[in-house]
Amino acid sequence: MADAPRRIAVLALSGALACCRPGAADAPAASRADEELALLRLERAMFDALRDRRQGAIAALLTDDFVARDATGAELDKAAFLASVAATPGRIVSVEGEHVKARVYGDVGVLTGVQRATVRLPDGREVRDAGAFTDVCLKRGGRWQIALAHSVPLGDGGAKPSE
Repeated sequence: MADAPRRIAVLALSGALACCRPGAADAPAASRADEELALLRLERAMFDALRDRRQGAIAALLTDDFVARDATGAELDKAAFLASVAATPGRIVSVEGEHVKARVYGDVGVLTGVQRATVRLPDGREVRDAGAFTDVCLKRGGRWQIALAHSVPLGDGGAKPSE
């Protein structure tokens, strides 16, 4: 009989968690899937804009109060982030995402995954980099934008796992 209160607590917690699932009360599954797809398109657009260094396109995908943060806690605001992209030496050959997932919580979206980039330096050498990322997005005026980008280097030099 001592297990009865524990079972009731577990059932109550399960019920509470079911009610609090992302978008459970405010959006049908098809709508959540559409929003998650929109977030994935936003991330793809950002990767493409970064690769091509299209400053206007990058700026449009970021909120005005955008912050980029790295594993050391260093932060760049929107202007500094745009300047850092412009100052990258050489040519950005590729920017790709792996294992990218999107979740929607009302007007907040979260993207997670691995970003892999290749840059060809002026001397012809190619440098590869990889980082795990989390992007927090906000939907404003019916449009998703990235408000916070957090990245942690993977330290594998951009090497892809063997298949």
